[in-house]
Amino acid sequence: MQPDIDIQLALFQIIEEKIKDPERTTAEMMELLCVEKRSLRNRQRGTTYLTGPEFYRLARHFDIRLYDIELQLQQQAAAEGRLEKSPGRAPQTVLSIDSNYMPLLRLEFTDLQQYIDALCEEMEILASKDSPWIKMVCSEVPLFHLVGFEQLAFFKIFMYYHHIVDEKLTFEEFLRKIKRFDLSSRFRTIFENYAAIDSEEIWDRHTFEKLLRLIHECNVYGKFEQQKTVEGLLAEVDELVKYLNPIILEGKKIKGAWIELYDYESVMREGITLIGVGNKPTKAFFTLFMLQNVSTTHTEILSFLKLAFHAILRRSNLIVKSSNRLKSTFLNLLSEQAMQYRNKILKIHE
Repeated sequence: MQPDIDIQLALFQIIEEKIKDPERTTAEMMELLCVEKRSLRNRQRGTTYLTGPEFYRLARHFDIRLYDIELQLQQQAAAEGRLEKSPGRAPQTVLSIDSNYMPLLRLEFTDLQQYIDALCEEMEILASKDSPWIKMVCSEVPLFHLVGFEQLAFFKIFMYYHHIVDEKLTFEEFLRKIKRFDLSSRFRTIFENYAAIDSEEIWDRHTFEKLLRLIHECNVYGKFEQQKTVEGLLAEVDELVKYLNPIILEGKKIKGAWIELYDYESVMREGITLIGVGNKPTKAFFTLFMLQNVSTTHTEILSFLKLAFHAILRRSNLIVKSSNRLKSTFLNLLSEQAMQYRNKILKIHE
C-alpha cells in the first residue's frame, strides 16, 4: 500500500473513532465532498484518492491536525510490529504544511479589496519574471478570464457573497456598495498580466455552463432589480464566447502568450491552480468554494501537484491540436450553452 494512501486511510480512521456515529459521519462527509455514498466508500477504502481540497475540508471540519494523523500512523505501525521488525523502513512521516487563507467574509468589503489587490500584485510579479507560467484545472471559468468582462467578474464575486455572507443582497445593491473601491482598474491589470503569461488550462463540458447556471439561479430567485442588468450580463457572456473562440483555436492570448486549453471528458469537481517560473512551481492554490482558496509554497506539495496536473492532462484532449470535428464540437458547445440559457432566462421561445 502506498504511503499517501496510508495517510488517507488514517484520516478516515480518526474520523470514525472521533464521531462514533456511522450514519451521521457518512452524511456529513458526503455533503462536504459533494459525492454519493459509493464514491465516499471508494475514498474510505483507498481505491480513489482524495484531492487536496477534499483532504483539507475533512481535516478542517472534523478538527483533525496533521499531528493526529502522524500519531495514528505510528500507533498502527507499532501494533503491526513494523517499527521494530522492519528497521529498513522508516515510520511514515506526515508533513506540516504552511498555508495562507484570506477570508472574504465582511460586508464592508475590505476583505474583497485586499483579495483583489493581492491577486493583482501576484500577477504583476509573475508576469515580470522570465518564462512564467500558470497551470489550471478549471472546475469553473477562471477569474483571470472574467476580469476582462467587468460585469461578469463582479457577478462571480457577488455570487460568493450571496452564498456565504448575505443571501438577501441583490446584484445591483452589491455593485453600489463596492463602487467606491475602483476594482475595475485592478481587473484590467490582472487581465493584461494574465494575457502575458503562458498557461495550460483543463476544462470540462460544464466549466462554462456553471457561470450560466448561476445567472439563471439569481434570476429565478429575484436577485436582479432590473431586467437590463440580466441582459447586460448575457451580452457579456456572448462577448466571452467570442473572446474564447480565437484563443482556443489559435492557442494564443491577446498579449501574445500561448495558451493550451484541454477538454477533459469527465467532470471536475475541484479546481487547482499552479504558478511557476521555468521548470519550477512556486505556489499552488486549492479552490475551497468559488473564489475562496488556500495557497501553499511547500516544495513537496508543489511537486506532487505538478505530477497530479499532468496526470489529468494525459487524460484530456488538447483542443488546438484536435481534429476539426472535436474543435467544432467544443466551440459549438459554448455557443449552444449561451443560447440555451439566454432563452431560458429571458423566456424566449422558438
